Amino acid sequence: FHLRWAQRLIEDRNDGREEFRFDSKTPTLLPAVVLRRALLAQGVRSEQALRFSSRIPSLVVLAALLLLVGRLARTEDPATWWIGLLLAALDPNLAAHASIATTDLPYAAVVLALAGAISLPDRLPGRPWLMGTIIGVAFAVKYTALLLLPVAGLFLLVRRGASLRLRLGHLGAAMVSAGLTVSVLYLGVGVFQRLGDIPFQTPILRSIAAALPSLPLPIPRAVVTGIDVSMAHNDPAHWASYIFGEEHRGGVWYYFVANWFMKTPVALIPVILLGIWRLRRKWSDSPVLAMGALFLIHLGYFSLFFSTQIGLRFALPCVALGCALSARGLRNLKVGWFIAAAALSLAERAPYWGDPIAFTNLSVWPKSRAYWYTADSNLDYGQNRSRLARYGKETGLALVMGQATITPGLYVIGANELVIFDSRRSHRWLVDNNVPAVNVGFTHFAFSITGERFDDYLNASRMAPALLAGDDACAGALPHFPPGTQIPFEQTVNPLDGRLWLVCSTSRKGADIGFMVTAGRVWFGRITGDGICEADLLQQGQQAWFRIPRGVDARLCLQEIPLRRSHLQYQTLGYLTIRGQGADVDLRPVPADAFRLNASDSVDRK
Repeated sequence: FHLRWAQRLIEDRNDGREEFRFDSKTPTLLPAVVLRRALLAQGVRSEQALRFSSRIPSLVVLAALLLLVGRLARTEDPATWWIGLLLAALDPNLAAHASIATTDLPYAAVVLALAGAISLPDRLPGRPWLMGTIIGVAFAVKYTALLLLPVAGLFLLVRRGASLRLRLGHLGAAMVSAGLTVSVLYLGVGVFQRLGDIPFQTPILRSIAAALPSLPLPIPRAVVTGIDVSMAHNDPAHWASYIFGEEHRGGVWYYFVANWFMKTPVALIPVILLGIWRLRRKWSDSPVLAMGALFLIHLGYFSLFFSTQIGLRFALPCVALGCALSARGLRNLKVGWFIAAAALSLAERAPYWGDPIAFTNLSVWPKSRAYWYTADSNLDYGQNRSRLARYGKETGLALVMGQATITPGLYVIGANELVIFDSRRSHRWLVDNNVPAVNVGFTHFAFSITGERFDDYLNASRMAPALLAGDDACAGALPHFPPGTQIPFEQTVNPLDGRLWLVCSTSRKGADIGFMVTAGRVWFGRITGDGICEADLLQQGQQAWFRIPRGVDARLCLQEIPLRRSHLQYQTLGYLTIRGQGADVDLRPVPADAFRLNASDSVDRK
């Protein structure tokens, strides 16, 4: 999505945010898009080569960030330059986010660059222009750049021996430089747009636009809309942070600190903390003060006011600044300590060399249950999707992949779908019952679902409740089907209102009923006593099962999903399957208000 937004900007001059996935995207990855287009122009069609090309800018940013850490760490003792570089290079979180195409690592580099610019001598010509340029780059990378404004403004205005006029002049120069830089990086799209023509979501920006509708924006429109939707989406009702096996609506204050302790090599933690502690009497030094201010404002905001706590990646500036600060306090430390810390850290990281995003340190154990402690992009950022099939081929294991609910065999599921995504309701049984699993690339787990375990799962989690007395929706005789029967389902007319179906069923000895989708998408579930359809979203090739108790009249539910684009051809195909014993089953269309769909028992995480 980061690449797609940058591609639209450069090809169509489209800076829109009409979709949620484009809510806070920026031009950060324009270099990756340009490089990818150049390769395509040269006839390169290999998806692997094109994917790697989009990572090259991230690798360049990683190299720049490591150099910046070394530069900020340097004191009168040149060894601190190398100590800072070593600490940052050993931290797996920085390298991990250089392996993907996002904005988190570039933003960390920009924050370090600003700390370096603030640390320059006050009398250096062009310093305000340099700081403004860096802030302009920051706003073209991530809208968290708002946090840089009070720090930069304070350092520009609070200068000893400078007149008020000079300080205000420097502040103005920085503002002009920032505006010009961000406008250039947005390719001039949306500059000088009237405020009254921009549809805002947040009350404060709506009020400003209503008061000054004719005011032309001196910066790109997308900067303001990006800030607007980011603030609108920073709503505790939309997000929940997951840590130590629990969700916390709107986040929890210790989220980023706790994840740092889990995702930093154990040998590196005491070294970094020792360095920061030894720096406690040096906070008045200009570089330390600049880095400390940026560190605290970011950590404070993310820990106390940021609802989108879905990964340590947001706090990468704090990780990098922590390495630079620590290095300044580690001078005169014996070399042997660094050698030992580096060797132990590399040994701890070695198993994750091909998947640094999923790294967790030795405090997280067993590794096959890493999701007990953390999840989201701390473990799975989609980096292993293409590796799963290769893993099955290399190991010879018959993996059951791509299913929406628990299915017999070696059932493979990602960490996030076990604990935080909407589908976790279907998978919670695996966690609660300690079903044996093997790791598939750290982020996915293959659970051994034997026939006996599948029966236990159906009995515990997938039992259809009895039909309520007086409910005549399934009245009348139902046709009988022996076990193994497949009842076809085919619809080719687009259900604009979402067509609903009841699966009326009963079995004298008890039976299992499943639905397999062969084309299209449907919701399939069971009707609860209060008329709610607890459903799973099934797509092509996916199936779900429910157990009909012995001698019970039960109802299952099925809802079709209409196509939003009416010009496309609609087709939903699938079949019901009777398993175990024979059953009386009938599939009946029902009115739109026959039941209510409840597809999630978790917080809407967007």
